[in-house]
Amino acid sequence: MVYSSVDTTPEAGEANVTIHAIGSGTGIFSESVGSLATGTLYYFRAYATNAVGTGYGTVAQFTTNTTPVISIADATLAYTENGGAVQTDSAATLSDADGDSEWNAGTLKAQVTANSEAADEVSISGTGVSVSGTDLMVSGTDVGDVSASGGVVTGGTALSITFDADATNAIVQNVLRSILYRNTSDDPGTSNRTLTVTATDSHGASASDTRTISLAAVNDPPTLSATGKDPEFSEDGAAAVLFESASVSTVEGGQSLAGLEVEVTEVRDATEFLRIDGTDVALTQGETGTTSGSSLAYGVTVSDTTATVSLSGGTLTTGEAAALVNAMAYLNSSDTPTASPDRVVTLTVLTDSGGTANGGTDTAALSVSSTVSVTAANDPPTAAGFTAAPIYQGTPYSFTTGAFGYGDVEGNDLDHLRIPSVPANGSLWVDTDGSGTINGSEQVLANNGTVSKADLDAGRFSYLNTSGTSSSFVFGVSDADDDSTSTYTCTLTVTAEPTVTLSLAPASSIDENGGSTNAKATLSHAFDKAVTVSLAFSGTAAGSGTDYTASGASITISSGSLSGTVAITGVDDVLDEADETVIVSISSVTNGSESGVQEETVTLTDDDAEPTVVFTSAAQASTDESGTLTLTAELSAVSGRAVTVPFTIGTGSTATGGARIIPFRPAR
Repeated sequence: MVYSSVDTTPEAGEANVTIHAIGSGTGIFSESVGSLATGTLYYFRAYATNAVGTGYGTVAQFTTNTTPVISIADATLAYTENGGAVQTDSAATLSDADGDSEWNAGTLKAQVTANSEAADEVSISGTGVSVSGTDLMVSGTDVGDVSASGGVVTGGTALSITFDADATNAIVQNVLRSILYRNTSDDPGTSNRTLTVTATDSHGASASDTRTISLAAVNDPPTLSATGKDPEFSEDGAAAVLFESASVSTVEGGQSLAGLEVEVTEVRDATEFLRIDGTDVALTQGETGTTSGSSLAYGVTVSDTTATVSLSGGTLTTGEAAALVNAMAYLNSSDTPTASPDRVVTLTVLTDSGGTANGGTDTAALSVSSTVSVTAANDPPTAAGFTAAPIYQGTPYSFTTGAFGYGDVEGNDLDHLRIPSVPANGSLWVDTDGSGTINGSEQVLANNGTVSKADLDAGRFSYLNTSGTSSSFVFGVSDADDDSTSTYTCTLTVTAEPTVTLSLAPASSIDENGGSTNAKATLSHAFDKAVTVSLAFSGTAAGSGTDYTASGASITISSGSLSGTVAITGVDDVLDEADETVIVSISSVTNGSESGVQEETVTLTDDDAEPTVVFTSAAQASTDESGTLTLTAELSAVSGRAVTVPFTIGTGSTATGGARIIPFRPAR
């Protein structure tokens, strides 16, 4: 066979004539010829060659099929994240010069062929064009079938349309213009997509064109969900955790969480806090600082009873942000928290790092709440240890209510004292009759005894110490509901009865002629009762006005004083005598005791002259040698001490004798 699009009578060997060998021998031959130009008139005829020569058949002609012509705009189609489906090209053209019939069984295919993602979507919808199931409808007429129900494919899947006999060039072009693109992701990739559209007629001739689609990402607001635990916060208890099961997303990858706002309503106390990121943030106006965990800057504003905590400067991952929310807690450090109304803690704003380019949003409005009920508790009362003074041996001491330092943060009154441990020295009791002594039905308090507030207020709670040794006792306080958690010590500083010492003042030696000194009793310390010191007098001097007088037989030292005296005064006489003594000692002490053995000696100095002596006997003669001569000596004055008069016999005497002393007894 020979054929040519130029030569109307083609023969082998001629220019512009193509030979196509089919076979040899005799018979009926057929062959398909390819690589022909489309839409071209060809002339062809068969020929055969034998030994004689070549013979040609009749010239016939045919025109080849025309390829469809498709044109889509070359300019890049701009698509913005979250936008609606856009037409690939509202002015695209498509036709087949061979006529409308070329579309019966022809196809149109649209596919994202470069950088496709799962969220890429190709669909069909336009003026008069719709899809019902897999039927393609144009102005109510079924003109073909689509490869996907609803006429929508995703990712890199091709959307194919197979036309039927109702399709025309105009219909097919309208369908081309109805091809749409969109991306359904909130975090699409921004690489350009290539959308390829291929038109194939019923004879298999096809043509393609492409459209480049650019994607502009738009920041979506972050998301946060959590479950409010609606906890109860108990006074003095642990911080109440507010949320659980928190889930946080930036939507787009590669972003972090930058800020969070939390609102707390019904803030009534200056002692309320939110524990955020490891830091207790006070819910007071103007509070600022940085959290200890992720170094978030925080600031607090308060309007009426609503506090808003703003956190900023964060670079938190979604996991870190969720952990922060799950660990957020409420606490109140007051011992008298306001219990009602409940506090409502609400997460109100979350910010990511995505910015606002292309109309994006980096801030999400939230309404995730947790209600905190606050339960006040009765706080145990407190007291303070103290020293009770002055306490004197033998004198009852009454305690006052105020001495115990009672305190209660709720203002509850004292109910009673508890005495876990009584003093080792002395006795505690309730002096019901005010006698100052433990009598009648009154009992000494034992360990774990109690004293009512009424007895305290009336001054009936008393202590009596008779040993003089200081002591202490342990006490606690109780209101109507609770005992103090601590116990306290009352130190009982007891002033023991004083000891007494004696001294002489101003001198220990006085003249017998009206000389005077004082026997002075001095106490070791002042005392709350009068101290009576009973004295005893002895010595060589005679009292009762003979040799001396004493102004009293005892010394009374009044309460608060340290000393007292008794005067000793000499009484004059006319006897020459030796110095005499008055010995002053203590016989007994009332409200005190003698310091060891006290004794002082007063010396009465004699002021009388010694008497003179004269012999008063007359001359005597002895008639024989056995006679006795009596000599008489006379004192000039009576003496208070023995006087002896020694004498001698003169050297001119011839007689010798016996005793030569004349004695005088002392006078009294």
